[in-house]
Amino acid sequence: MVAKFGASIDMVRTNGSAMHQHKIDNFTLTGMLMPDNTMMIYNGIVTITMREGPVQDVPISATVMDGNVISLWLDPSRIENHFGDTPIYGTVTKAVDVMK
Repeated sequence: MVAKFGASIDMVRTNGSAMHQHKIDNFTLTGMLMPDNTMMIYNGIVTITMREGPVQDVPISATVMDGNVISLWLDPSRIENHFGDTPIYGTVTKAVDVMK
C-alpha cells in the first residue's frame, strides 16, 4: 500500500501565548482500519518537528471522520508529552486516498 500524509499544526497555550508550529511528514503506513462507513483509521510512523529538531519514527494514529474531521494521536513518550495524552483535532483540507 502507498499512503502519503502531511500536516501542519499551529499550537498555542490555553491562555493564547506561545504560538508555534509543528510539521508532520515522512509518513509510513503500518495498518488501516475501517470500523464503519464514516471512519478510517491510519496507523504508522512519522517525523515531527520539535524545538530541539525533528523527531523520527514517532508512532501515529490518524482517524478521519466523515471525510472532514481528523484526529491525530502521537505517541507522547516519543515527544516528551508535548501534546499531552489526548488526540489533536483538525479539519481535512485535501482528500485522503490510499491505493493498494
